Amino acid sequence: SPLQKRGMDVPLLNEDDGYAQAGNSNDNLISNKSIIILIGILVLQFLLSLMAVACIYYIMVSQHEIPKVLKSREESLFLAQSIIDNSDYLTSEARGFVQFVEKVHYDRYWKLLLSGEVE
Repeated sequence: SPLQKRGMDVPLLNEDDGYAQAGNSNDNLISNKSIIILIGILVLQFLLSLMAVACIYYIMVSQHEIPKVLKSREESLFLAQSIIDNSDYLTSEARGFVQFVEKVHYDRYWKLLLSGEVE
């Protein structure tokens, strides 16, 4: 080396002196494995954020459906109660006819079945 030609001794760095060698991957502050894990976590967080945004959008879009669904539910409950009441009425009229053999029960029974109207 030029310094040695002039008579100067230049100490050489080796691993025994405690100095890190340039490019030594074992002593990097952040290893490649840590970077891959960090990128994976960030991608996962991004995907979860996208899913949250999609859920919020779906909730906002479906808000206008709530009144229609409630009206449909109310109508279904009304029809179910009407069927229950008519069934009870038909059972009562059938029992009345069998028990008392009165034509009025027979007529009411068939009137409800044929027309759907109770007297």
